[in-house]
Amino acid sequence: MAGDGGFVRKYVQKFQTLATRTQLKQKVDDELAALVAETRQQALAWKSDLSAEQLLSGIAGQLNLLTRMSDPQDSRQSDMNARIAFLRTARKMLLEK
Repeated sequence: MAGDGGFVRKYVQKFQTLATRTQLKQKVDDELAALVAETRQQALAWKSDLSAEQLLSGIAGQLNLLTRMSDPQDSRQSDMNARIAFLRTARKMLLEK
């Protein structure tokens, strides 16, 4: 996202890391809740031309794009459905008020 100073990319990468761990059948529920809380807190403190709401929407948009790009029929990836479900859950949690 232009003008975010790398904030969106940084947090999208963190969510992707947890999504990969989900695919590997690791439990990350507590870590997801902590990451969402950290992301919200940091979005409020981040100094840029964008509001915290815009930053969170940017991350949610990228997670949505990753969900759409993930193919549950891709046999090269183990348990792609778990990854897709995780990304959808993370997106939903970020957009909750």
